[in-house]
Amino acid sequence: MVLAGAMVVLGTAVAVIMARLQVARNHALTPVLSVQSADMLAFAGLAGAAFLLVKQPAAHKRLILLATLYISDAGFARALG
Repeated sequence: MVLAGAMVVLGTAVAVIMARLQVARNHALTPVLSVQSADMLAFAGLAGAAFLLVKQPAAHKRLILLATLYISDAGFARALG
């Protein structure tokens, strides 16, 4: 539960820092910040629901899987270029 909270805080902070660097370099704001912010909100919602439903193993497992898959798009985007 602590790691999910840290992921939301650090993910949002990194998104803001990277957007500021991109604006400083290109002098244009791209929609990257809004996409990453939406990812963080969705991850927080799915992980929060999973932790509320921890006594229902089937629902908890599926929500954790969805939260993990939802947040992994940034890693795949960087890996695939």
